Amino acid sequence: FDDAYIQLPSDLNKWEVVVDHVLEHLMDRYGAENVEKWRFSIFSALFVSYGMFSMEEYLAYHRCTWNAIRKRLTNAKIISGALDSGRLILDGEEILTRYLEYCREERCMPDEIGLQDFAVDYSRIAAEDTAERLMDRMLEMGREPAPPGDDPDILRHHVGYLALSFIAPVCANDCSNHLII
Repeated sequence: FDDAYIQLPSDLNKWEVVVDHVLEHLMDRYGAENVEKWRFSIFSALFVSYGMFSMEEYLAYHRCTWNAIRKRLTNAKIISGALDSGRLILDGEEILTRYLEYCREERCMPDEIGLQDFAVDYSRIAAEDTAERLMDRMLEMGREPAPPGDDPDILRHHVGYLALSFIAPVCANDCSNHLII
């Protein structure tokens, strides 16, 4: 992450105004009809797993961003903030289930679920150590956050497991048309 500053907006009201103005600019520049066809991805949720911000903070951010996009663009596709599939399989049932249930309850369900897979084996390192290694990586200490996995088909296995175990049962009809394995 080099010198990256990873944080959510501190004022969601101001953030909503920023999103609205960016969308307005995009629509003026590229045309509303074109922008309606685009996909918009909400900031990555994987940092919840690393303790960079709380799940409650992320959920409020997600709802605010989703609402701001939907207010201007009723047909644009909204992709969830990317979740780390390897971390979810290890200890993320609560995170993914809470996220999807919240989205269903608050009527801010993404059209697609975004996943990131780093092809690592989180089972060989404690979650606290992963967060510490991420910080070391940002400070250029050179340690990778988690060791690489040995499975050459790790992405297919992770996505298949998550789709069948968590996403399909929680989403039911809300996102069944968008679930592709």
